[in-house]
Amino acid sequence: GIDTVTAFNISYMLDNGPVVTKVITGILLPPGKQIDIKLNALNGSVGSHTFTVFTFEPVTLSGTGDQNTFNDSLRMVFVVVGLQATLPLVEDFEGTNFPPLNWGIVVNPDSETMWLRSTAAAVKGVASMEINNFTSSVSNATNKFISPVISNSNKNDSVFVSFDLAYKQGSTYPGSTVFPLDTLEVQITKDCGVTYKIIGKIFRSTSLLLLPKIIFRFTWLPKVINKIIYG
Repeated sequence: GIDTVTAFNISYMLDNGPVVTKVITGILLPPGKQIDIKLNALNGSVGSHTFTVFTFEPVTLSGTGDQNTFNDSLRMVFVVVGLQATLPLVEDFEGTNFPPLNWGIVVNPDSETMWLRSTAAAVKGVASMEINNFTSSVSNATNKFISPVISNSNKNDSVFVSFDLAYKQGSTYPGSTVFPLDTLEVQITKDCGVTYKIIGKIFRSTSLLLLPKIIFRFTWLPKVINKIIYG
């Protein structure tokens, strides 16, 4: 804004739930500065949710109020996953529900594609999970598939992650270090997604150039990641 704000209202809601409003007073917020406001906790069930927050009726020193109302709202999509109380955790995507129970998908609005269940190919059984970047024209988009929260209740000193991967690089810029290429990362978080640590990464090299384009001729490559350390 162009004036010092001394008070305002902030409202927020989860999905289509009730709107909660909080009145902020006794502040001096100069132009170009920011303030942190702690809101009351909202509880969301397992699944995808939309959090919406907006401000209104600001009070300014000059009495001009809000002269730019177009930037008063923010909206964020997030996912709540379930708890995996014991190990091992196994998912073969044979169930028709996707994402599977207690798993989650963060859909990137800037992406043309997303993680999906597929019955076109499988290591065993009839299903697998896929993301079709082959025909997508969007670069630098991130799509996340999130596991349940894993409780290491047995206090194992190490936890191993393994999966089978099949991939086909497009014919454009194979192995390039200049142009954007598909990248698969395995990450862990101990603080509910505030920070992440990369424990496995496959990109750019011939390690991804595994397959012919015909999906029924996929060659599945087993992957094991053993860098998860709890402490």
